[in-house]
Amino acid sequence: MNVMGSLFGWIANSLAYLAEISVYFLRSIWISIVRAALALLEAVDDWFPALGILENGLLRLLVMAVVGFFLGVMLMIFFAFIIGNWCIPCSLVITIGFCAFVGLLADPERDWSFGDFPSFGNKGNPQTPVNL
Repeated sequence: MNVMGSLFGWIANSLAYLAEISVYFLRSIWISIVRAALALLEAVDDWFPALGILENGLLRLLVMAVVGFFLGVMLMIFFAFIIGNWCIPCSLVITIGFCAFVGLLADPERDWSFGDFPSFGNKGNPQTPVNL
């Protein structure tokens, strides 16, 4: 019976030690992520010193949301290729290419108004009033 108790105690201590190592590992990953984010935010703050990104929580949120968007897009492409769904990254590339094409052609010097709406049929016929 004493052997069973010591074996149970050894297993319990081993599980507690494993849980402590796991929590320490997860905490160190979290601290590394926060430090990397702070380094990125400091670099962006150096690029735009007038904004004061480090002091404003909303701007920090916005910068990290943009970073998260790009990381999410890259992960989406990676996982889409892994599962064999190649049409998702291709549609992303086509969309980016289309937007770049529109940005290239969107010259503010040109007239981009719609013009007159086309009318169909013969213009000489009497028109039906809307209230009938």
